[in-house]
Amino acid sequence: MKKADVMLTFLFYTILALVIFIPTCMWASQFLKIGSIRAADSYNQLVQLVSGIGEREISSMPLYMNDNSIIFGVSKNSTRVETLTYDPISGTRIINGYVERPIKCEKDKACLCLCKKDVAAEGNQIKCNGGIQCSTFDKIDFLKTRIINDLTLEKTAIDKSYALWENGFIIANSRNREVLLKAYSFVPRENLVGQTPEINSNSQKQRTIYVQRYQNFIGVCFSRTCITDETIDLLNKEKAIEEFDKFRKTHLECKNKKDEPCGTVSLEIPQRYFIFYVPSVPSTSFTLPFGFTIELFKGSEGKFWLFNTPDSSPDYLRKHSKEVIVRDKNNNEVSFEGNIYIEDGNVEYQRGFFTHFVSFEMKVKDGKVIIEYPLYSE
Repeated sequence: MKKADVMLTFLFYTILALVIFIPTCMWASQFLKIGSIRAADSYNQLVQLVSGIGEREISSMPLYMNDNSIIFGVSKNSTRVETLTYDPISGTRIINGYVERPIKCEKDKACLCLCKKDVAAEGNQIKCNGGIQCSTFDKIDFLKTRIINDLTLEKTAIDKSYALWENGFIIANSRNREVLLKAYSFVPRENLVGQTPEINSNSQKQRTIYVQRYQNFIGVCFSRTCITDETIDLLNKEKAIEEFDKFRKTHLECKNKKDEPCGTVSLEIPQRYFIFYVPSVPSTSFTLPFGFTIELFKGSEGKFWLFNTPDSSPDYLRKHSKEVIVRDKNNNEVSFEGNIYIEDGNVEYQRGFFTHFVSFEMKVKDGKVIIEYPLYSE
């Protein structure tokens, strides 16, 4: 073959390769660009959904995320969103991961951010190394505490603990197990679109996401119920403790008076919370109205407790007698010692539970705090 023919053949195949290679690169680049635009548009749609949702509404949308990216929300007045496990019996809290509040987030406002790519786990921190986009909100806040109960566990290694987000939430799309552990406290059985983290795929991920609002708090999740009864319990816990403390202070003030009326007491206790009184001398009628026995509280006679329970049946309370007792932020049981009587101080109160909303007259006689039958209750 002549030298000129060899050169001509080489030139032909070089041009052919360029004709194929250059459009392919341009197509791949455009595909990646479209993917990034789609993920950014999806984040912007989520921002609009969060800002526009009404009280007690639930809305959904398809959420697109690029590989190795996260979306996270940070609540007001918090410096970071944390992932932790919590044992309600022992009160043990273990922080497994966190994302710092970006400087782009305005002070004293809820903030929703997209970490576009190159997410990495460094120690317990999830870091964004590839650009970040944030939006802030004036009139809403993300849940202070959120039980991570809408993702399937790879294995049940935390049976007696709860996986929680505090001061926001984290949605991770990553094949990096360390990132997933920091985001959720466990490795989900399914990644964002049902792919396990080990599968090597560069395709974009999509899944339906739900947004729910309750009392200006926003929940974001993968199931239709973002704000569960348990989450509402957490939101109402502070209110329940406040009402219990109001009753405790009123009881103490009344007890310290001489024989005289103490005025009307009104308590508004949130649903699924109860004030429960164990008499100092339980009578045979101390099975009203829920039918459980004093053996559950031996050694606790003459004491008021704050309960949180979804089920006030005897069987449930026997099995969960310790779990239903509310604990404050210092892990102390919410209770106080004291006695209360009816019928002019001749009979100790034996009904156990106080109703959710109750208003009654209180007085003191011979050092005994006495309540009249409720003026109103439900």
